[in-house]
Amino acid sequence: MASKVAVIGAGPNGLSIAAHLNARGLQPLVFGRTMEFWRESMPEGMKLKSDGFASDLSEPSGRFTLKRFCETQHLPYGDSGFAIPAETFVAYGEAFQRRFVPQVDDRLVTHVKRVHEGFELTLDDGDELEVEEVVMATGIGAYASVPAPLAKVSRHRMSHSSAVNDCSRFAGQRVLIVGAGASATDCAAALVKAGAEVTIVCRDSAVRYVKGGHGARSWRQELRAPTTLVGPGWKRWLVTTFPQFFPLLPDWARAYIVDNMLGPAPAWFIREEIEGRVRVLPAREILGARETANGVDVELGRVGAQIEYFRADHVVLGTGYKVDLRRLNVLAPELLAEINRVETSPRLSKTFESSVPGLYFAGAMSAYTFGPLMRFVCGTEFAARRIASAIDARQTSKASRASLSPSLIKLAQP
Repeated sequence: MASKVAVIGAGPNGLSIAAHLNARGLQPLVFGRTMEFWRESMPEGMKLKSDGFASDLSEPSGRFTLKRFCETQHLPYGDSGFAIPAETFVAYGEAFQRRFVPQVDDRLVTHVKRVHEGFELTLDDGDELEVEEVVMATGIGAYASVPAPLAKVSRHRMSHSSAVNDCSRFAGQRVLIVGAGASATDCAAALVKAGAEVTIVCRDSAVRYVKGGHGARSWRQELRAPTTLVGPGWKRWLVTTFPQFFPLLPDWARAYIVDNMLGPAPAWFIREEIEGRVRVLPAREILGARETANGVDVELGRVGAQIEYFRADHVVLGTGYKVDLRRLNVLAPELLAEINRVETSPRLSKTFESSVPGLYFAGAMSAYTFGPLMRFVCGTEFAARRIASAIDARQTSKASRASLSPSLIKLAQP
């Protein structure tokens, strides 16, 4: 019998949710290319900003951790104070998929529309199929943020950091990176290694690195700022320990916390790779840009100073991602119109279900409901268990009603 559930996306969230559904005997259809974003949209040599203990995918037993994978593969690992190479994390995700979600179909879903009591999916090869429930676990790739003053620069002269994987093509070029968060500095380090001349421009007064790499913390440090999955601090402890209570806050409070907590910040280990090698232009705004035959002339401004002009061969946007449901083009316009929203994200129930019955959202799309934890790999545990439990309950209820129907019809007969 065909599956009644589809998971769209084969990254950390999609794989974790599918693993929990498989364990419940639901055998969902899973579409996507395993760990594609992590494999193809990260600069060469990148390392995880998250600690090792906070980078596990979720399966019901909780035993297939990143630590366990590294032990069995004889790869270097540390719960904290050690930067995990992105390639190690990708290999872990691929091993997780082979073991817990072997049914991944690498075709892409191009269109989702609502039909009858379920959904019709169109795949990139033209196939169509119907399911009763859909989990959107598509990651952040569709939400690359492009500052308005740079919107008209061609892709020949400008790239988002997610499109800068092979940095060798920038050897000898003058590259301007916009932003001072992890994606910006990771790209800067990779570009410098590739032989590019790199300059970072940012609105902040300085590049502010996350503290780390100091090993075990004392009890006094823990008391002042307890260790959490997303770094030390009591506020972080609250949002990571009790995501189930985050929806109780008013919309404005949730939006403020998500927008302002755990913002862009480079990892501690990247500092030595770029300081002294990368020029930084702090406290500057991008006012405009003009593309020429020789590159891009970028107009920079700051309070109390004259406008500056910077000529680059290429501009890289380390400007992160802005989740916006309207940019999820895979959903049919009429389906998008049915989804209630908080800011630019879907408003979700306590089980991650949207206002459209049977349509669930995981990952960054759920952050405005369950908090900033959902933007990180460590949020997969909470999401996977809740979504799998809800779908299991719904499918069990439907099966029970279906089995009762023939009996009721027989009783009604004379």
